[in-house]
Amino acid sequence: MSSAEVEAEWLALLALRQIPGLGPKLAAALVQHFGSAQAVARATVDQLTRSVPRMSAEVAGQVVSRLRSDIGARELERVCRLGLALVHRRAAEFPPLLRQVESAPLFLYARGLLRADEDRTVAIVGTRQCTPYGTRIAEEIARGLALRGYTVVSGLALGIDTAAHRSALQAGGRTVAVLAGGLGRLYPPENRPLAEAIARQGVLFSEHPVEMPALRELFPGRNRLMSGMSRAVVVVEAPERSGALITAKHAADQGRDVFVVPGRADSFASSGCLALLRQGATLVRNVEDVLESLGEPTPAERPAPPSMGNSSVPGTEPMASDTGSPSSKPPAPVPSDLSEELRRLLEAVSDEPVYVEELIEKMGQPAQQVCRNLTLLEIKGLVRRLYGNRYQRLHPG
Repeated sequence: MSSAEVEAEWLALLALRQIPGLGPKLAAALVQHFGSAQAVARATVDQLTRSVPRMSAEVAGQVVSRLRSDIGARELERVCRLGLALVHRRAAEFPPLLRQVESAPLFLYARGLLRADEDRTVAIVGTRQCTPYGTRIAEEIARGLALRGYTVVSGLALGIDTAAHRSALQAGGRTVAVLAGGLGRLYPPENRPLAEAIARQGVLFSEHPVEMPALRELFPGRNRLMSGMSRAVVVVEAPERSGALITAKHAADQGRDVFVVPGRADSFASSGCLALLRQGATLVRNVEDVLESLGEPTPAERPAPPSMGNSSVPGTEPMASDTGSPSSKPPAPVPSDLSEELRRLLEAVSDEPVYVEELIEKMGQPAQQVCRNLTLLEIKGLVRRLYGNRYQRLHPG
C-alpha cells in the first residue's frame, strides 16, 4: 500500500468502530469478508447484509452512510490531539497472546510504552469492594510478578485492580490497564493519577473510540481482552456476581490458566473464588504458587531479576533498534503524496531517536500540530514512537 492508501484504510477502520450496533466482532467479520475496511466502505447495503450473518439492513445502512462521511477523520483528530497510538492486529506491538484469540479486535487504541514482546503477562482481577486481606494479597502477587519481569494486566477499576497496578509500579515493573471505555474518557475518574503513572511506565489499551463512555455493557468485552493478552488470570476476592468471574470464564474459554486465591468460607468477597475452586481452578496462596503453576524455575535455578532502578525498569527499556546510534540502512524514501508540512517533519526525524520537544522547536509550530503530524507519519509507517516520548525514522526492509 502507498502511504495514502494506508491512511485511507485507517480512516475507514476508525469510522467502522463508531457505527452504532456494529461491535468489534462484526466489524472484523466485515473486513475479513471484503478484504479491507476501504472495500467495506465501497459495498452496498445489499452486499453488506448478504456478507455477514445477523447483519441487519439498519446497521448496513449506517455502515454505508457513515463510512462515506468524515467521522474517521474526526476520530483521527481526537487520536492525534491526545497523542495516542493506533495498533493494528498485524503490528508487532499488538499483544501477541491477544492476537491468537478469535475475538481479537482489528486494532487497539494505546497510550504509553508499547512493546513487541509483551508475552510475559499475568492478569490480576477482583472485586472493587475488597477487604484489607484481598488488597494485601493482590499487592504481594503483583509486586512479586513485577520483580521477576512479568507485566501485570488489570482493568484500572477501584479495589483489587488498583492495588495490582499500583504495586507493580511501586516495584519498578510494568503494568497494562485495559479500559472498558475510550482513552479520552478515563474511568473511574478517581484513578486518573494512576492512569498517568501507568502511561509513563506501562500502557493503557482500549478497543473503543476515544470518547466512548465506560458503559456497563462494555465491561465483559474489556474482560476478554485482559484474559486474552495474559498467560494466566489470578482472581483475588470476587463475589459470586462479579466481573472478575467473567474474566475467569473468558480465560478458560481462551485456554488460559485460571488461578484463584482462597478466602474465608464465610466471606462474601470470596464467595465467587470458592465457587471457582470447586469448579477446578488452581488454588494459589502467593506469588511463588503462581510462578510454580506457570512453570517458572525454582528460586535456586532462577537468574537474578534485572535491576529495578529508574533507568532499567522492565518494560521501559528501549525497543528494538532504539540504541541511540545511527542505523547503517539508508532512510526510507519520502513518499510523493506527502504534504510539504509532513515532508519537513519527516526530514527532521533521523536514525537517532529525537525528543518531541526538539521537533516542536525545529518546526516552529504548536505542540498539538506537531504531535498530530507525528501520528500521521506513524500511521503511514514512516516513523515510530520510542520510550521517553521520542521518535525515530523507519528504514526499508
